[in-house]
Amino acid sequence: MEHLLLASIPMVVSTMLFLIIFIKKGFSKSEAQYPRPPPGPWRLPIIGCMHHLAGQIPFRAFRHLSLCHGPLMLVRIGQVDFAVASSREAAQEILKNQDPNFASRPELVVGDIVFYGCSDVIFSPYGSYWKQLRYICFMELLRTKRIRSSASIREEETLNLIREISTATQPINLRENLLRMSNAIISRAAIGARSKHQDAFILVAREANDVFGRHYAVDMFPSLKLIHVLSGAKFKLQRIRRRLDKIFDDIVKEHEVKAKMNKGRQLAEVKDIVDALVRLKDESELEVPMTMDGMKAVILDMLVGGTENSSFVIEWAMLELMRNPKIMEQAQKEVMEELKGKNRIQETDVVELNYLKSIVKETLKLHPPLPLIPRMCRKTVRCSATR
Repeated sequence: MEHLLLASIPMVVSTMLFLIIFIKKGFSKSEAQYPRPPPGPWRLPIIGCMHHLAGQIPFRAFRHLSLCHGPLMLVRIGQVDFAVASSREAAQEILKNQDPNFASRPELVVGDIVFYGCSDVIFSPYGSYWKQLRYICFMELLRTKRIRSSASIREEETLNLIREISTATQPINLRENLLRMSNAIISRAAIGARSKHQDAFILVAREANDVFGRHYAVDMFPSLKLIHVLSGAKFKLQRIRRRLDKIFDDIVKEHEVKAKMNKGRQLAEVKDIVDALVRLKDESELEVPMTMDGMKAVILDMLVGGTENSSFVIEWAMLELMRNPKIMEQAQKEVMEELKGKNRIQETDVVELNYLKSIVKETLKLHPPLPLIPRMCRKTVRCSATR
């Protein structure tokens, strides 16, 4: 038996050596085909890196993790891997140099239910429809001429807010007043008039913005679809969708009636984005037909983005100024010197207020109004800024 074991040792050694060489070649081939993933924090079974984000604002938690793991790190949340870019160079490489490869969004449950099957500008996948929506929005609402033409609306609504604050005899709720001002401005610019559904929309916009910033279990664990139903999140999102439908159906119907009464109007005479969407809905020249859900999704983007997010930034800016009296004093000094005794502020006066603009930029850094919405890589790329 001993002789048999001794005789088998060379065979075992040669076999092990062969296997080691074979495995080494296999790993080398695998590394060549699939580049080594970025570093990342340690994970727990099932939940991945969720424990690193617990109790923190996500973008701040990622910033702290990046100090240990570099400008590009791999973070697994549940069953999904996220590559987190946290440096200026990495962000420029992804958002500018490699923009077409990272322009798509993953199919999140909020986009599917609340944002009409991901048919809005934010959640729609990169392609002909997405490019078409961006063109419509920029040409009909966000182009320079349109923004300048609505300056009087912003000035009027801002003046109304200042007048209301200055004449108040009781403490006012600044948040509510800012929400109403922002909603009035975006409604008049996007819809053409103050919405009669303003109060109802502000309430549902808050809910939509709240669910917009949440991370749902079904997005983190795609294989466990039943979680979405059992948690009750699906029914809450569907309830928000029904309330939005009621508001947007009335808005679109009003514009359709107006379009029929003014049939034959030219594009230059279109007053707001809903007018443009109603006109485009009946056109056959579009590469991708505009549907009713697509129209409502675009309106939702504009109204929610212009109401909740704008007031959010102003509110935080005021809070930070109250926390820093010296900065408040410097901002007031700049405004008083620039206005030179004027009783009414115009948008043209803001151009030279560089210190005030810096305050707004710092506020956006500290308190981003939008949640972290992941992008989806459409194909394997190598980012030179993160090597």
